[in-house]
Amino acid sequence: MLINLLPHRDWALARQRQRFARSLAVAALLALAFAAALHALLEPQHQAQAEVNRLLKKEIAALDAELKSLAKTESELGQLTAREAALRALSFERHLPRLLLQEVALLMPEGLYLTQLKQEGPVLQIHGLARSGNEVFDFLRRLAARGRGISRPALMEMTSATTLVPPAEPGAVAFVLHAELQWPGEPADASATAGQGHAASGGKP
Repeated sequence: MLINLLPHRDWALARQRQRFARSLAVAALLALAFAAALHALLEPQHQAQAEVNRLLKKEIAALDAELKSLAKTESELGQLTAREAALRALSFERHLPRLLLQEVALLMPEGLYLTQLKQEGPVLQIHGLARSGNEVFDFLRRLAARGRGISRPALMEMTSATTLVPPAEPGAVAFVLHAELQWPGEPADASATAGQGHAASGGKP
């Protein structure tokens, strides 16, 4: 008796294929469920991080704007300070000859006359005539002791004078003094930037 086993094999193979297909479907569903759960878990964190990044960018942009504004303000303040210093130096330069003439005139002894008061940078040149050398040395001592803004006065030249007002007396001399300018309250570097070669003349009977 012969038994045909081929249909049974076909049925078994079909059942195996069905089980394999069901396993694949279950695995796919599980994978999709896991992916959905992972996405649902990470999405709030991603959104929160995106919001943090947006706030950081906004704060950084605001800080950059403040820094630019501060830099602009500092630049404008520096320009204003430079202008103020220039105006102070200009004002000081404008009044310096008068101040020097007043200061020197207060210290001049009797019998001494100025013929020229000249500023060359920080150096002051005093030219004048005197009845004798005694008045010159007295003037030099006064400048050294009480000369406001005048330091290190020195006699550079003293010669016999041929003209003097009143008319020359025996022993009359012409002299040249040099001194350094250090005026109290003077703007920084004003003595160095003051106009070169200011000149003034005056006298004291």
